[in-house]
Amino acid sequence: MSEVNTMPLAGPFNVSGTAHKAQIGCREAGRGHATTVVFLHGVGSGSASWSAQLDSFGLRYHALAWDAPGYGDSDALAVAAPTAADYGAALASL
Repeated sequence: MSEVNTMPLAGPFNVSGTAHKAQIGCREAGRGHATTVVFLHGVGSGSASWSAQLDSFGLRYHALAWDAPGYGDSDALAVAAPTAADYGAALASL
């Protein structure tokens, strides 16, 4: 079964040219040394929407579903108009 973790990013990471730290909520299942599969939720959703998939994929992979910045248990990014690169930097820091 997946577990819920709120973890600080390994940052600081670069958000629109500025160093940034945040709390990022995530759910994960499986082994950390296995290939990681990342589940991204849609607008208005969160990591909980992937619970069934985490349980299944966690049998073979390290399965990770995050709450994107500004959703669920994650802090919002500290810029008025974050870019896709900003969200990517946050995800890469997990």
